[in-house]
Amino acid sequence: MAKTNKTNAKAKVVAKDKKGVTIVDTQTGVQKKLLNPGGKRLKYKAELRDGKHYTNDGRTKVDKKGKAKRLTDVQRAYRSGYIQASIDGAKAYKKKDGQPSITSRAQSGNQPF
Repeated sequence: MAKTNKTNAKAKVVAKDKKGVTIVDTQTGVQKKLLNPGGKRLKYKAELRDGKHYTNDGRTKVDKKGKAKRLTDVQRAYRSGYIQASIDGAKAYKKKDGQPSITSRAQSGNQPF
């Protein structure tokens, strides 16, 4: 039996950026934005700052009455914990590899750009 090259992919990547990728479902044509960890962190920061939910593409989530969905205390705690864990992970990585942290570069005056 010969191998056939199947190209029945359900989703196709249409755009990439530093926050994630945008895919299209090839059967329905629906576009979705998938965030990478950095994009998820930026989304959570904006949600904590504003106190409301956002979609992955930046629009405000609304309830059935058209009002913006607000964050609960539990959701705020989860988001701040996620952000803090990503900061701790970055610090541990930089410490292990001997790279100066962002705060030590700022204090010494050596900017990375």
